[in-house]
Amino acid sequence: MALVLWDAFLELGDKGLFYEAFASLNDANKEAFKDMLLASFAEMPLSTLRGACCALKRWRAWSLQAEASWSEPSTVLVALWLRSLRPRGPTAAHGALANLHWLRTHIGLETHSAHALVKQQGSIAGGHVPVQAVLLRARVWAHFEGLLTSGSPYVRAVALAWLLCTAG
Repeated sequence: MALVLWDAFLELGDKGLFYEAFASLNDANKEAFKDMLLASFAEMPLSTLRGACCALKRWRAWSLQAEASWSEPSTVLVALWLRSLRPRGPTAAHGALANLHWLRTHIGLETHSAHALVKQQGSIAGGHVPVQAVLLRARVWAHFEGLLTSGSPYVRAVALAWLLCTAG
């Protein structure tokens, strides 16, 4: 995923917010910058990188469909995309906005994420009430632990994934 983001940074070229500074570096410093960026991505949670890559992929696809440039969008275009995500759920646009802001910060994609119009369309839809997740009961936890000794590697892998995800 880190390489997908690096490729997007390069593809942005001079449309990226900090590409000009990168382009002025000598080859050794360009390579050092690449290593630094990839190392910083490696230190981030996988869910953060996955969310950023997913948002980038969706943004690019929507931009293509809208016959617009993904790499230098207008404020209105970004707001329209966020608005188009609302049917996916009350927090879909908000999550996409957070990922757009991340992309702006880390690879220099100008997403206008601080603009009022964009923030408005990326807000959580009115009437949405966050609900605390229900904790797993000890009985369910013990069942998953028991599945770790299953003869099926698939069942063991799923049980381990559930335990790791719920352990936090």
